[in-house]
Amino acid sequence: ACEAVEGGCNNRGVSRKEVNPAVEIREAPGKGLGAFAIRDIPKGSFIAEYAGELISIKEKNRRIAEVTAHRNAEEKHYMMALDSQRIIDCKEKGNDA
Repeated sequence: ACEAVEGGCNNRGVSRKEVNPAVEIREAPGKGLGAFAIRDIPKGSFIAEYAGELISIKEKNRRIAEVTAHRNAEEKHYMMALDSQRIIDCKEKGNDA
């Protein structure tokens, strides 16, 4: 239980779908939405859960090739490597992070 952990649980922010109050989500000119620290954040602090669709490298490559084939320079990619085989794509199924 969280009460048994010194300093409390580190995952409560995830279960409550919280974003660190020191972070502001706003437009990054020419880039789309971005997360910006509005004050210093101590190392190791919870920022926000990064949620999205778990896809393979093969699917990531297919999605990027599809956008490239249509030459859609305005389309943004919101992908992060989880490890060498899996990617989190939050374009369609993501959250504020």
